[in-house]
Amino acid sequence: MSWIRILTLNAHQGFAAIDRRAALPGMREAMRASGAELVFLQEIGAAVGGEPTVQQYEFLADGVWSQYA
Repeated sequence: MSWIRILTLNAHQGFAAIDRRAALPGMREAMRASGAELVFLQEIGAAVGGEPTVQQYEFLADGVWSQYA
């Protein structure tokens, strides 16, 4: 039997739920540590800061998942 690890995450537009601080870097590390092959993201938007605008899903997938949509 083959297994696939799936992760679902509500990113809350990249902010912590309580104090609205940026949470994307911590989310990215936790996602990488999960070892998931398939990740479903909810409430994703554009990452804050930097030019050009980077989509949050690109930031989260960078260097780990080469295929994303």
